[in-house]
This record gives sequence, structure tokens and C-alpha cells, in this order.
Amino acid sequence: MSIQDQGLLPRPLFDNLVELAMILFLNAWLMLFACTCSAVFFKVLTGTFALSSILLLLAVEFLSLIVWGAYWIILYPNYFTPFRHLPTPLKRSFLTGNRDVVFPDYPYEDIRRVSETLPNNGLIRFYEPLNREVLLFTKPQAMKEMLSLKPYDFGHPSLIKFIMQRLTGSNNLKLFRKNLRPAFTTTHIKGLTPMFWDKAEEMVQLMEAELQIDSHSVVNLHDYGSRATLDNVGLAMMGHDFDTLQQPDNKLREAFKNMSVEPTKAFNWIGLINRVLDLRPIFKLVALLPLKKSRVKVSSEYIRSVATSVIQERTQTLQKSGSPETRDITTIALETGAFPLDELVDHVMLFLTAGQKSTATAFEWTMYELGRRPEMQRRLRAEIVESLGPASVGTAELGSRVQDLPYLNAVCSEVIRCYPFIPLATKVADTNTTVLGENIPKGTIIYFAPEAFNQDKELWGGDAHIFNPDRWMKPGMANSGGASSNYAMLSFSAGPWGCIGQNFARAMLACLVAAVVRRFEIDLVDVETAGRIKCGPFKRPVEGIHARLKVVESSYVK
Repeated sequence: MSIQDQGLLPRPLFDNLVELAMILFLNAWLMLFACTCSAVFFKVLTGTFALSSILLLLAVEFLSLIVWGAYWIILYPNYFTPFRHLPTPLKRSFLTGNRDVVFPDYPYEDIRRVSETLPNNGLIRFYEPLNREVLLFTKPQAMKEMLSLKPYDFGHPSLIKFIMQRLTGSNNLKLFRKNLRPAFTTTHIKGLTPMFWDKAEEMVQLMEAELQIDSHSVVNLHDYGSRATLDNVGLAMMGHDFDTLQQPDNKLREAFKNMSVEPTKAFNWIGLINRVLDLRPIFKLVALLPLKKSRVKVSSEYIRSVATSVIQERTQTLQKSGSPETRDITTIALETGAFPLDELVDHVMLFLTAGQKSTATAFEWTMYELGRRPEMQRRLRAEIVESLGPASVGTAELGSRVQDLPYLNAVCSEVIRCYPFIPLATKVADTNTTVLGENIPKGTIIYFAPEAFNQDKELWGGDAHIFNPDRWMKPGMANSGGASSNYAMLSFSAGPWGCIGQNFARAMLACLVAAVVRRFEIDLVDVETAGRIKCGPFKRPVEGIHARLKVVESSYVK
């Protein structure tokens, strides 16, 4: 019987001590091994060949590493893990864990498959490559406890926090959420929709101008959507138009492109190594070296300088003339007096980098689904034209009408359900806690898959895997889609740490979709391949969505 089973140590404390001891051992072993190798190199270099004692030390080091490996590979997952009674997939290897390959193209697919096929009560023990143990949360009750009942017991993994801080300057959203939640309410966002609609109409006019040059032109909807959302985020966040629709190659857009680093094998290896060895000190040390700045760093600093300049100008304007009629988020932040300039710039950077790409991708997927479903497209266009009427109707009135269109909102909600931008999310236990009565030691890695929850047949019914906006059209189902739980759709997460900008994203998406569908018939260039998903952690089209657009002349006539 183990010390833990005898009750001599509290279970979470025992688990923490064991894991801490094993991690400290590995770090100490690496340092000792490096010193030993240096000694060998020195003796060879100086011509001293009395290496017997050093070779003996190397042998002891390798033997200790073998013992360490045996513990993590054989003993820990079978006898010492605090989660040994939880269900786990039968197939497991040290190199790939419960996966088939070390770095799968779509890492969330394995999680979805396991969640659907392995009987469980909400918690599954899952092993990543190098036998790294994680917990899968698979049921709404587990998500409720983590996201709503105990939200401050869980946070982002250390490497994610580090990357966020390097890109934006901040990883702390508590103050931002506390003081700016009113700026993201449905009422306030509705006041911004005329601005979103103006940008959507500007985008449509540029598309039409392209078609006037060549009516058979293939329109890059990815490019237009990215530019329109970037401009809209700048206007809503800071009252500043980045003007990338009119100037697609301006310096600011190029900087945003440079910051959009695509995950590579190098990123995968860094993440894998970081599971057993904290790499943050190495990154910090490298950052101090007098090396040429990376393209990402240069671009981040440029965007930050633009944001700083805009906020300073905004501050001076408020001091001279008071609050403007259209109150962007930065204006509200300045009025609270709760944010120093540098901290407000951090939050602006975080919002700009996180908010733009996800909304632009949702727009692409909406164009994809409508492009391959002409009847659905016609039905949506009829609703939009009937409600919005002729072009002479004022912008403010049009903007407010867009959010009240039931089928448009149903289509957008179904896109958000079927295409979560982050299909697999990661949390870490920041303290010893419990979920579903299970002790969760501090440091435990948690996975939950919006991809799996959003298409769970137990929550959504037998057609969960089918794109069906009508599920949102039934009486009383406009907000739930008929799902049996508030935690059935996790594209924006949920609870206090749910996406604060989800109303913002929905309003912007609705305006972009309404403007395009109102004016054009959408014909995908290649229906068979347009929906291919890019490899990696995000759910995005491989090459963006391309279509031929046909102007609908009657779209401005009621």
C-alpha cells in the first residue's frame, strides 16, 4: 500500500510532490549531463584521457534516466497517477501517447473521436506524446464546474501566457473585463452596427468595382473579409479607421500579416519539449541577446506604436470636446480612468490580434456554406431585401435592422457552431480543486473540445453533424438552437472567462454577410475543395474561399 493510499499525505499534496520531484529530477539531470559532457570535451581537448571516473558518472546518469523513464512510461500511468481509475483509450505508446502520430494534422479530431467512442461520465484520462497526461472534459456538468462555478481555479498554460505577453504586452484580462463589460453589451454593440454596416457596404462596392473590370473575376473573399474586419475592429476599438479596404497593402496590414504566424513543426516541437522542460527562461535569455529583431517583433512594435498614438490623440480629444456620439471601446476605457496608457495599449493589442482573425474566418465559412447551398442563399437574400428595403434607407436604420433578421442570425449561429475557430482548448489547474467530485491537482492540464461539444448528438440531436440553420428558427430556440444544455456550444467558451467580444463578433459578421448576400449571388469556384481545412490548431480554410459573384440588380429594390 502506498503512502497516499494509507492517507499519510493528502492526495492532491502527494500528487503535486511526486510530479514536482520528477520535473526537478529531469531539470537537474539535464544540467548534470551538460556538465559531464563539458568535462569530457575539455579532457579530450587538453589531451587528458583519464576518463574512467567521468564515464562511470555518465553510466550512472544514463541509468538514472532509464529509471526515470520507466517511472513515467510504466509505473506512473498504471499505478501512481491520481486519475488511474478514469477511463482511458487502450492504445498508448510513449512516443505518440493515445494518438496515432506525434503531430497530427488536426489534433482536435483525436479528442473528438475519443470523447464520442469511449464511455465516460465527463472525465477521460488522455496521454499526449512523451506520455504527457491530460484530462478531457466531455460533459456539460464538467464544463459548468470549470467555466462557471470555479472559473478562477483554472487558467491558461504558462507557454500560452508567455506567447500572449510577447505579442501583445499583456496576459491579464481581469481589470479589462471588470471595467469594460458594459462596452460589450448587446445594447452598446447595437449602437456600433451602423459603423459595421458602412464598412460592409464599402466592401461590397469594392467587389462590384472589381466585377465591372472583369465580370468573370474570381473574388478572394478571404482577402475582403480580413480587410473589412480589421477596419471594423480599429473603428470599434479605437475610433480609428485602418483603411485597409481602400489601401490593401498599407504598412499596418502588412504588419498584421507578419504577426499572423502559421504554426509549424518547430512550434509543435517547442510545445512538446515544454511539457517536460520549462522553456520560458531560455526564451527570455534569447530576448536579451543583441540579435536582429524578428519580423513578428518588429510588426508587433509598429502596431503598438500606432495604437499608442491613436489612444493619445483620443485622450486629448476627450479632454477638449468631451465624449463623442459614437463611443468606441477605448473612449469608454478612458472615461473609467482605470487604465494607465501602457496597460490600455496592451488590451487594445490583445483585442486586435484575437478578434479580427476569428470573425474574418467565420465570414469565410458563411460564404462557403451559402455558396454551396443556392436555395439557402436565396431564402436569406429574400429576408434581407424584404427587411432592409431600398438603398435610400438611412445607414443607422439599416444597421439596427440587420441584427433583427431571424434567418440571418440563424445562419450565422450555425456557422459559429459548426466552425469553432479554436476547436480544441487548453486550461491548466492553477490550484488544487475538484470537478465532478474528482480531485484535480494543481498543474493538471485540461482539454475541452468545442468541436466535440458543438456537434454532440446527445446535446443537439441526431442531426448535430449537419449544417442546419433551421434549428435556430424554432419557437424559443433563437439563442439555444434546441440544444439541451447552456454548455452545448463552446465556440466562445462560457462563464466569466467566456469571450467578452462575442456580441461584437456576431454583429460584425451579420453586417458583412447581409451586405454581400443582398447584392450578389455567390458561386464557389470549386465546391469540392473549397471546404478543405488547414492543418493545425485552428479551423480555417486551406486557401481561403474564392467565388464568382453575380450582381443581383433587384437587391436594392423592395
